[in-house]
Amino acid sequence: MADAAGVDLGNVRGSGPGGRILKRDVETAARAAAPPPAAREPAESQREEAPAALPAGSRREEISRMRATVARRMTEAKREIPHFYVTAEIDMTEAMALRESIRRRETMPGLTVTHLLVRALSIGLVRHPHVNASWQEGGIIVHDDVNIGIAVAVDDGLVVPVLHRVQTLSLGEIAAAAGELTEKARHGRFGGEDLTGATFSLSNVGMLDVEELTAVINPPNAAILATGAVKERPIARDGQLAIAKTLRATLSCDHRVLNGLEGGRFLVELKSILENPVSLLLE
Repeated sequence: MADAAGVDLGNVRGSGPGGRILKRDVETAARAAAPPPAAREPAESQREEAPAALPAGSRREEISRMRATVARRMTEAKREIPHFYVTAEIDMTEAMALRESIRRRETMPGLTVTHLLVRALSIGLVRHPHVNASWQEGGIIVHDDVNIGIAVAVDDGLVVPVLHRVQTLSLGEIAAAAGELTEKARHGRFGGEDLTGATFSLSNVGMLDVEELTAVINPPNAAILATGAVKERPIARDGQLAIAKTLRATLSCDHRVLNGLEGGRFLVELKSILENPVSLLLE
């Protein structure tokens, strides 16, 4: 017992008859020899690294629960989903002229590029249903309804409110519904279904002077479209150099659901719809 406890019997005073060393004497000596709890070396699995010292002039900011959730979900998505990307430059000259014409008539005063993109996506996703899909272990889920999540930055993170069944909505109805969601985002007044059920996502930073954006897929969607600003850029048109209002769009795809050809065909479809925008009003 003394050996197991690491006790030297030569240093133990026995309390039994004739100075005999008893069990309780060994236990008392073992307790006396043990270091205090704070001085014990923790097991390797229990050690915690001390926070790194901050450089001079730096500070640590605690994050909100929302930002922590976004960080966790995006880390998991980037790690677990095999992403690939397809980019196209879209001539938005006619689409922007259509938007301006509609706004002048005051029929849709709040019409934005985001609304045009959502309408074009609603048409394109019906034509390419496998882009409007989700990966589920063992198979692919193809969705009949087109529910588009629109990434919206808020003070303490990012939310993705969802426009449901957009394939049934006109351009004006999309503009009105998106406007309501934006107001809810600004005031944090979402209902449960406002943030659930997306089958595809859109991240548009066109309000900034940004050339393009590549987005992380929002699970369980199979794809997300990211767009930059509509800007005047030189293009070749009928063999001649011209200036056009163009938009650079990047489609991030889940390679478990889509291949490069499928992703490319969908983006070409979207380009065709936006470059011939009358379909945004007719279909």
